[in-house]
Amino acid sequence: MTRAGLGISTLLDPEAAAEEACRLALAHLGGGEIAVALVVASTAHGTSVSKVAAQSSSVLDSQAVVGGAVEGIVAPGVEVSSNPAVMVLAVSGVEAAPFLVRDLQGESGRAGEEIAARVGGDLGLDDLVVVMPDSLGLSAPQLVAGFSEHLRPATVVGAAAAHTPRGSSVLWHDREVSSDGVAGFVLRGVGQRLTIAQASRAVTPVLSVTRARGNWVFGLDGRPALDVYFEAARSAGADAGLPPLLVGLCGRNASSALQVRNVVGLDRKRGAFSVPEPMSSGERLAFVRLDAGAARDGFVEQLHGLREPPPVFGLYFNCRARGASLFGEAGVEAKCLANAFSDLPIAGLVAPFQLAPGRRGEAPVVLTYAAALALIDEIR
Repeated sequence: MTRAGLGISTLLDPEAAAEEACRLALAHLGGGEIAVALVVASTAHGTSVSKVAAQSSSVLDSQAVVGGAVEGIVAPGVEVSSNPAVMVLAVSGVEAAPFLVRDLQGESGRAGEEIAARVGGDLGLDDLVVVMPDSLGLSAPQLVAGFSEHLRPATVVGAAAAHTPRGSSVLWHDREVSSDGVAGFVLRGVGQRLTIAQASRAVTPVLSVTRARGNWVFGLDGRPALDVYFEAARSAGADAGLPPLLVGLCGRNASSALQVRNVVGLDRKRGAFSVPEPMSSGERLAFVRLDAGAARDGFVEQLHGLREPPPVFGLYFNCRARGASLFGEAGVEAKCLANAFSDLPIAGLVAPFQLAPGRRGEAPVVLTYAAALALIDEIR
């Protein structure tokens, strides 16, 4: 039988926090050999954050510890954003393969191939791959391209590891600590449900890109792209001092996960705007704006639809642009998770960006201003 236990500690000393979180997770697990233990620590622990790895491996008496540094944690009823915290999710009764791929030497696309080789065997639709990539030294687009090529049809979800005050990411597997690469684990043959919570609402219909070059969009539905942008901004009230519009990239099919991106450049002479993604004719997008009320209501509705059948545990990958900066108060998502799932062990990581597909088995995409929730049901 699959079981999971969650432990959280906010003790200031990282080793003491790791020990407390591990013992709480073991107590909630209630026995059984640990198949994998996701251990994360907030960067508020500073340069001592790496001490969490060895201490956790020692307390759990397991080589299945894997994780890294995060910007904050979220769980049902608990949210820690700027203070030290350690969170441990211990899982038993499942086939799991933890990994740490390092020394990619800038070849981000090779990470998927390396993971596939280390976990052994072909991955299937009922496999879940959880990844924590270095947020500084790797290219996110190249990462997801490699994941799509080498890990599908498994579902790939995850969040970028945060960087410490010294400017490097921290990842670990057992007692091995690295500042680069990808840490994570594979769960074999698990029932899984996936949902993506957005922080925005559309202020235009979906539009087709009719002319683009590089990161620049020149035409939307046959009109100058910048004219469409300003028209949408005026109708949404953005010229009245409200936050500017963002772009929601919809992909080329209806199931694609919405990718919200900032508008990073305007060219009035050419009537174009730019986004931090390569664009081409045929792409679809909508202009969107952040909306705390819509984000909260949509999240509550999504969670309500996932309550049955009761899951065994969950993984929540949350963007740092959400939380108090979006909702105006801390703990909103923690309360939503608690109301929907009570004391279910859900480990939430706050990170610079997230990875998830629109649907199980599809290619993952890079998410911002969003959160991905993966619920694990049972072993198949």
